[in-house]
Amino acid sequence: MKNPVDDAYDKALKLLVLREHTRSELERKLNDKGYAGLAVQAALDRLEKEGSLDDRRFAEVFIRSRLKKNPEGRFLLAMRLEQKGCRKDAYQEILDEVFNSGEYVPYLKPAVEKSLRIRGKEKTLSAFIQKGFKASMIESLIDGDDISQD
Repeated sequence: MKNPVDDAYDKALKLLVLREHTRSELERKLNDKGYAGLAVQAALDRLEKEGSLDDRRFAEVFIRSRLKKNPEGRFLLAMRLEQKGCRKDAYQEILDEVFNSGEYVPYLKPAVEKSLRIRGKEKTLSAFIQKGFKASMIESLIDGDDISQD
């Protein structure tokens, strides 16, 4: 019979194979499955030490995935990461990198153009403001201007 730490470790590893998780998410899932608190902490510590569990990597994958699928502004992405239990220090640097470099623009531009064709200017502007982008930025994209920073 496996010891409780190894059992919790194996379950967490299986969850990580499916997709990246935050430490907080894995902790909640393992606790919900009935694993003991100390065994969960030891298993998660081991996964972090091995590099299998990394909130920073989770944030990077999450941010880039959200931008590709459905671009959202910096504040909204930060809020979603907080909800997932991602540590602020783990995601802040990624957000800085993506938004200060303008890396998000190639994802935002086609989304704005598509929305413009379907909804028109006013509804597109409103929709992207609700997603956390500045009105001036969206207006620039609508007018066909290049932008580089949020």
